[in-house]
Amino acid sequence: MNNTSKVLIGLIVIMASVLIVLLVLIFKEKNNQNLTPTTTQKPEQSEIVESWPEGKVYLSLSKKNEQQEGTSSIYQYNIKTNKLEKYLSEDNKEKNKNFSTGQFSTDREKMIFSSSSKEDSQIYTVDRDNKKYQQITFSERESHKRLPSWSPDQKSIAYQSTYADDYKGYFLGNWDIFINNLNGNDRFITKGANPVFLPNGNLLVLKQNGIYLFNNLDDPNDKGHAIWFSIETPITIGMNLSVSNNGKYLALTYPEKVLIFEVNDWSKLSLLNEPTIIKIQASCSVFYPDNKFIIFQEVDEKNENHQLVVYNIETLEKRNLIDLSEYEQFNTFSIDWTK
Repeated sequence: MNNTSKVLIGLIVIMASVLIVLLVLIFKEKNNQNLTPTTTQKPEQSEIVESWPEGKVYLSLSKKNEQQEGTSSIYQYNIKTNKLEKYLSEDNKEKNKNFSTGQFSTDREKMIFSSSSKEDSQIYTVDRDNKKYQQITFSERESHKRLPSWSPDQKSIAYQSTYADDYKGYFLGNWDIFINNLNGNDRFITKGANPVFLPNGNLLVLKQNGIYLFNNLDDPNDKGHAIWFSIETPITIGMNLSVSNNGKYLALTYPEKVLIFEVNDWSKLSLLNEPTIIKIQASCSVFYPDNKFIIFQEVDEKNENHQLVVYNIETLEKRNLIDLSEYEQFNTFSIDWTK
């Protein structure tokens, strides 16, 4: 064997040794990575809190065992401070004892709400700052007028109504939907309940067989068209319809679940897409102004443990806000949620 061959063999041995060392190092590194568990870093508690919205939630509540049975007031709940206090009550307006179902105007300067004395309930507005009241609706017969909804331009409201002597609890057939121009003039729209204005000025209404959309409220021939049919059970007064501020999400509280519909374009809508389902016993939903969160009043399977809760619509994560066990469950309404 000559010297050249010896040199080549030596180089080959050296290169093979280096390659073996490199392979051993790579194997050890890979093995160490496999032995180390992969974890998702949990954010600090302060980061979790900041990821949830705050603001103020407005609720109609009636305390259990109050001196006057059925007396309800509108409360303001501050999420950040966890403080619940009265916002409107019979102390503010002597002749009305019940304050319920309402909504703030688009500019948040006025609240519209239903207020009743004995067997008659009418719709009122109140200025946010000075609490100045104005009665909007009037009736010759005692009536139940509830769930007022502001139009986007704040020039009219929609509400549901029935005469007191025609009232049949949860049955929808005896309820009418009216539009009022804020000057006391009412216009009948259709039979149904829970009217909700969309950002484009169209109107949604609950009927016994589903959700209906009215595209042209100025046309007396617009009878509305169904955009979702309730197959499992007839719609009742106890179910609640709400829409996010941008019109992208529609929520319907249903027996033992909540349906969340996502809508991309109301103008081209024939039927709603399949909803996301949250399996909870809930009522009275209200969306946060940024459209990503929604509040419900929730109870457990025994109809107990009455809580105000918030859900992230995208992740379906839940956060409990406040215990409402000392208030009448069936006389509680979520009204609005402001920043």
